[in-house]
Amino acid sequence: MKKTLVTTILLAGSLVVNAQGAFAENKSSATTTGSLTVTKPDAENPDDTVPVAPVDPNDPDTPFTPDEPNQGTAGLLTIDQAPDFDFGSIKLGTAKTVYAALQSGTDSSGASKEVQNFVQVTDKSGNYAGWKLSVKRTEFTGTTAETNKLTGSKVTFKNAVIRNSATNASGTPSRFQGAGTTGVEIPADQTVELVTAGANEGIGTWIYSLGADAQQGRESVELFIPVSNYAPDSYVSTFTWSLTDAPST
Repeated sequence: MKKTLVTTILLAGSLVVNAQGAFAENKSSATTTGSLTVTKPDAENPDDTVPVAPVDPNDPDTPFTPDEPNQGTAGLLTIDQAPDFDFGSIKLGTAKTVYAALQSGTDSSGASKEVQNFVQVTDKSGNYAGWKLSVKRTEFTGTTAETNKLTGSKVTFKNAVIRNSATNASGTPSRFQGAGTTGVEIPADQTVELVTAGANEGIGTWIYSLGADAQQGRESVELFIPVSNYAPDSYVSTFTWSLTDAPST
């Protein structure tokens, strides 16, 4: 009786093991692929050259609509927004230092908002060659008489920072001018390089912001007018912004 009982227990255990082994051998696998075709943008294709809308320089993933948009030419390497500078008014008699007003516009909700002056550029060329942003201005000249000029006046960009759209940029430009309170002077009739993006830099959308925020931006575009025999007039200076390819060597 004891032998029969032991044999029965061993047999039952064998059946359990065999059942588990048979279950573990039931397997299935499949192999699939993901595919993507990459092409370079085409400067002749309107879909590739759709202008990039301005963004908030303090939150580059949020839209900002300037009251007076200033956009460069369409293409794959573009100036999306450049500022006008309103220095207000002064009275003659003493040297004056004045600052450009903030840039006014509306935020994504349509509410009025003021931000620091900024230049926005986009590189969607696919060349990865980099680019250069420069500016050149004329002397402040009277609107009623071209002989009236603010000779000796100085424009200085200060507190400059570089920011990017986190969803559309790669590689911070390696060089830019205007950082800190010393800044960079923009003399009349001279081209000044503001930002240089080398090879594999500056891809996507970037903002050259004059001031880290609106508060700092209130004193980041400076105009100094020395004492002189200036004529009463309304004076205008033209700022020409240029964005060009910077092929790597």
